[in-house]
Amino acid sequence: MTVNRLKSYLCVYQRPIEVALIIAGLLLGGGVTGYALGRMEMVHTVNAIAVKHAQEIDRLQTTHRAGMKHMSDRLRDLVMQQSDMAQRLAQASREARSAAATASTAAKNAANANIKKREVHARQESPFPEDGP
Repeated sequence: MTVNRLKSYLCVYQRPIEVALIIAGLLLGGGVTGYALGRMEMVHTVNAIAVKHAQEIDRLQTTHRAGMKHMSDRLRDLVMQQSDMAQRLAQASREARSAAATASTAAKNAANANIKKREVHARQESPFPEDGP
């Protein structure tokens, strides 16, 4: 094509070409602007989600700590109760051993006393004198 022919096309189609270029520029500008605004909004939304996520993690950790503290306090109380019961059981065992030893000694003493009592009764009831004739 020659230059004259281009000039003639521009003269004839100058107005539609300008309109097409303006529309293309507006579309391109709108697309770039929309992408930039969407990206900024996405960054803002992601940051908001990250903050909410961090807050939820903090809340869960706080709840978890409170639950663990409650459970450890309860466990400590149960261990203390078990320790107290074990001490009481040991004391009762010592007392029972002592009582059993005392009962055993008393039974032996009673058996010895009963034997002596029988001997005394047997001596008193004997029709024969013990000295002899």
